[in-house]
Amino acid sequence: MSETPYGFDAAKLRAARSAAGVSVPRIARQARVSERAVSLYLAGSRVPRPEVLPRLAAAVGVGPDDLCTSVPPLCGRC
Repeated sequence: MSETPYGFDAAKLRAARSAAGVSVPRIARQARVSERAVSLYLAGSRVPRPEVLPRLAAAVGVGPDDLCTSVPPLCGRC
């Protein structure tokens, strides 16, 4: 499952990562989360917390809204 109820889309994260050519360890460092968490976000098995989303997006060179399918009501940053 790549889309979540609050709007995060793992497929968009995968595409942004591919376009940016960044590694999982680098994303994890920049987003200040574990490598395992990044792997789970990429797989669509876990949804990043709203406060993590902007850091995750910055790590792959996009805006938070570029990782969402819609504006999530709980986030407000997408």
